[in-house]
Amino acid sequence: MTGTRRQLLASVPLIALEAFQPAVAEGVLPRRVTLVTPYGPGSAPDLAARVFGEILSRRLNVPTVVENRAGANGNIGTLAASRAAPNGETLLSAAGAMAISPSLYRSLGFDPITSFDPIVGIAEVGFVLIVNVGAGRSLEEFLDKARRSNAMRYGTAGVGSPHHLGMELLRRRFGFEAVHVPYRSSPEIIPDLLAGRVDAAFVPVPAATSAPRDGRLYILASASRERLPSAPDVPTMAEAGVPDYLLGDWYAAFTPAGTPSVMLDALNRGTNAWLRHPDVVAQLAADGMTPWGGSPQALRDRLANDIRHWAGIVRDAGITPN
Repeated sequence: MTGTRRQLLASVPLIALEAFQPAVAEGVLPRRVTLVTPYGPGSAPDLAARVFGEILSRRLNVPTVVENRAGANGNIGTLAASRAAPNGETLLSAAGAMAISPSLYRSLGFDPITSFDPIVGIAEVGFVLIVNVGAGRSLEEFLDKARRSNAMRYGTAGVGSPHHLGMELLRRRFGFEAVHVPYRSSPEIIPDLLAGRVDAAFVPVPAATSAPRDGRLYILASASRERLPSAPDVPTMAEAGVPDYLLGDWYAAFTPAGTPSVMLDALNRGTNAWLRHPDVVAQLAADGMTPWGGSPQALRDRLANDIRHWAGIVRDAGITPN
């Protein structure tokens, strides 16, 4: 997290901290927290995890360490978190790929629904299509070149990631062939886009807006219903000529199943309070994200619905489980 982001939370007056402090019984919360994020440093899930880590530290007055355990589309870190003791000392900051993995892997070692207790949604983020200059300067030009070459290379944050499925849906819709080049996280794609080793990628807004703006890369469209506040000059896919195409991601917090309900309630209420605070809203907005929040049950319902949703997309895209 940058110094500016740290200063943003640090600037919250003490009276604001007191106003948002949850009333919890002494001994309810853990002595320390390891917050596992199963993605690489600088990725959008990592940024969301670090915002959540700041909230935990300041609200709980408990040392909180963010631990990156990337790999296998988030499954390595998620599996490790599922095996931790359900005492609140290990939390998982997961992404929407958690709902995709059951359709892609025959054996995960964990179940997204039964292996975890949901805490709260942290943030949501939109995706944009970013390309190097050789792949086109508009969505129409990009699609025309992709159809004519049938050799376009696209980067993703791993097999079955939203990045991957998003491009597969676009590829099948417009009938072009392309080579999938998986990476460990979105930030790793940008240097290869600049070098021309890949031509295009769907990435979360933070990865795109932090890329160099020197004419070598173009953000062609956002896969959201409306233009993104963090990228107001970028048209939506519908405005660019591709209606009914949406792609985004979410980031949320979980604990290993069996965590005491009083602890889950304290974590949920405390995080929800901070997610409404203007400084936290601004901090997330600086990274192209919007706060989410809500109840543990709402998060559980979203996860279950997304598992069903992505299962259909994986099937339609012809991706077979590993």
